[in-house]
Amino acid sequence: MSLKKRGLKSLKGKILVGFLVIVGLSVLLSGFMIVMMQLSNAETENMIEKEIPILVADEELALNMQEQTSLLNSYLLYDDEVYREAFESGLEESIALEEEVLALSDSEELERLINLKIEWGQRTDQVFSMVDAGNISQARMFLENEVQPIATELADGFKALAASREEAIEQIGDDVISMGDIMIMSSGAAVLVIIILALVIAFVMAGSITKPIKKVTERMHQLSEGKLNHEPLESHLRDESGQLMEATNE
Repeated sequence: MSLKKRGLKSLKGKILVGFLVIVGLSVLLSGFMIVMMQLSNAETENMIEKEIPILVADEELALNMQEQTSLLNSYLLYDDEVYREAFESGLEESIALEEEVLALSDSEELERLINLKIEWGQRTDQVFSMVDAGNISQARMFLENEVQPIATELADGFKALAASREEAIEQIGDDVISMGDIMIMSSGAAVLVIIILALVIAFVMAGSITKPIKKVTERMHQLSEGKLNHEPLESHLRDESGQLMEATNE
């Protein structure tokens, strides 16, 4: 006979099995909690490491476009080299932002805007060439008709990307909150199930122990009163309680 079968024929084995069932359910609950926490952490890490930096970069690109366009307009309006120097200095920041956002995102819309921004840069070079050649009026007209519309489209495009990214971050936040709610509800339900199961096991175990003892106690009272005519105690138990009833019959 296997150890498992022998173990179940003793009170110790039954108690051990009940205990292992509770422990197993507790382990399953812990495993579920760990998986849900890992998913929540992964969503949060993705938001922190990718989504937020892209959002910031998109917003900075939109602001950079507005600043660069303003500097270009000011240069043509006031013919002050300070504005041109500031514009050219801002190009380095603009290129750095482009490289940063392209490294973080593979969005087709972003790639389109970056290509459009390159075209915008080429047209601003034409504006400066016209100014250097003394064609100020032509440069202003070219700026208004050819450069400014692209600058507006770029600023609006980067703002739209930032708004879309912000919505994605909010969705991730909602998902994290939903996971937290699921964890709370599932944990509560699982704890309730474990408590109910523990009570059922305890009730069944208590009954399997106390009922035979009560029968033996009643039989002992009968014997002490001199009542020797009685039916043998019947029991299908093979544990210590069953052995006690069999011994009483003898």
